[in-house]
Amino acid sequence: MQVPALLDAQPCRTSVVTPRAGNARGCRCHAAIETVTIDKKPPYWIGKTGAVSQAINLAINNPTLWGFMRAGARKTMIKTAESSGIPWRQAVEELRNTPELEDFKSQIEDTTLQYPDYYHEKFHAYDGGNLDWEATWEFEVAAATTAMRIFKDDKITSDAASHALRRSFLDATEDYCEQQGVAVKSAVDVACAAGLSTRSLADRFPGAKVQGLDLSPHFLALAELRCR
Repeated sequence: MQVPALLDAQPCRTSVVTPRAGNARGCRCHAAIETVTIDKKPPYWIGKTGAVSQAINLAINNPTLWGFMRAGARKTMIKTAESSGIPWRQAVEELRNTPELEDFKSQIEDTTLQYPDYYHEKFHAYDGGNLDWEATWEFEVAAATTAMRIFKDDKITSDAASHALRRSFLDATEDYCEQQGVAVKSAVDVACAAGLSTRSLADRFPGAKVQGLDLSPHFLALAELRCR
């Protein structure tokens, strides 16, 4: 399968305030974030396949109801973000007014690539699906806000919540490798978006070659921006 670009992540030390995207084309960067230990069960809404989930899916497929749901969900996300100290609107506006993103996208994008149909479907609140600038502008703050909602009762910062969220799969990977007596020498983060988890992998396994793979030149443009 053809892909627009690969995201190469290697660790170094750079302090940041909010979760930052990964690095592209060999750039080396790292997010220094607060570390906490939390024993957290999966969110209550994971794995639901009953009547409630079916009703929600029906509502999503109704254009009128979907419009109301989308507006309400966006309002709730922004309120949660800004009440938690995540500057949602400010961060989005800054990216909206960053012309370099379009330049990076044009450098990364493979115009001959034929995207699968699902890539053009509406995704969350974004009519453009995965090929959408609005989704890109809101990616980092939405990820941080989601983590805060999952760990809302733990009274921790957005950086710590984001770290705790990703630590679950990192711990599982590390435990498995220890049980098998092997070291992680290389890893590929499939559907890496702007590289948040890619960077987490690079941080946990500094001796490994870590790459992110994504079809969206929009998200990879954000990764390139954060690298620069």
